[in-house]
Amino acid sequence: MDITDDTLLNELMVIESLLSAPADQPSEIKSDTDVNQNHSEDSEPDSEVPSYGEYHEYKVMGEGTPDAEKMRRKGSFLTKTFSNPAEPMVDENNRATRLALSASAWGERVPGNASDAEQLAIKGHRLLEQYGSV
Repeated sequence: MDITDDTLLNELMVIESLLSAPADQPSEIKSDTDVNQNHSEDSEPDSEVPSYGEYHEYKVMGEGTPDAEKMRRKGSFLTKTFSNPAEPMVDENNRATRLALSASAWGERVPGNASDAEQLAIKGHRLLEQYGSV
């Protein structure tokens, strides 16, 4: 296959025309900055969705703060799960069972025996009293 000077010249002209195209022509793919340039700061939002700051302020300052809600859920879990455990805390190979390991999902120590499980149930009841669910 023989490349002539004409075909090479034509390819160079095409490449040069693509590189020298004006920057103000719209591109095929719009970036995020291109989309946001048409949005002005003082324009009304299209919907009534609160901004992150408003939502965060509502959740933190409201009656059901995330921390209080989490503590109520934790207290309820610990009380229900460890007041009357359905299975032992360790299996026959002295490894923690799934029931015992579920305590670590809430940031508690893995109970090794029934008395440790009872202590977790008492702690759960205390959390429910403190955060107003009992």
